[in-house]
Amino acid sequence: KLASILSKNESFIIDKFRLNTNSVISRNMYKAGQNSDIMSLMKKKYDAVIPIQKDYTIIHDSDSLLWIGRGYPYRWVVMYEDYKIYYSEKNGAYKRIKDMTSNTLNVSYNDLKNEYIKRNINGIENRIIRTLYEHSESETGGPSVYYIYPINNSKVIVMGGFVNYPGHRKIDHIRQIEYIFENIELIGEKNEQGSNFTWQ
Repeated sequence: KLASILSKNESFIIDKFRLNTNSVISRNMYKAGQNSDIMSLMKKKYDAVIPIQKDYTIIHDSDSLLWIGRGYPYRWVVMYEDYKIYYSEKNGAYKRIKDMTSNTLNVSYNDLKNEYIKRNINGIENRIIRTLYEHSESETGGPSVYYIYPINNSKVIVMGGFVNYPGHRKIDHIRQIEYIFENIELIGEKNEQGSNFTWQ
């Protein structure tokens, strides 16, 4: 009987768990507030409101890529706009991410440890890539995750997160980065989100 009840209410239970988890994550993440300067820059560059924590700083800012980071445990976030056609299937998306980020960040990705996920977030079908990376300069690495948001029929915003915390549990820090990505608000004329967008 219990199994039947749980089965019938699975979606409700999962949604409730995620809501409670996100509430705890948000409270812990933003105790010191948000970084209004970086958020303003992101809004200007990408027509997007993204809840960045106070202690992030800008590492690199160019027309092609924005890269920010924070101190130990080390975390990076990268962001860029690109054409959606590159991301409609796993191999193409993974190759494009490597081409767009590897040189600037001085990282390599583990080709054997990556997954490509389709997920509906706030009514929009997104793509998520999880993989592992190595940073050549520090000779360390860790988990990495990319969220790919369609913003209109031809373009996407790509956001990547990296955690470097050798010898320690990293899942909580990756989850904080994912909280940032999952709470993006796309605004402005060029971001014409809609459920009618397809990835074909």
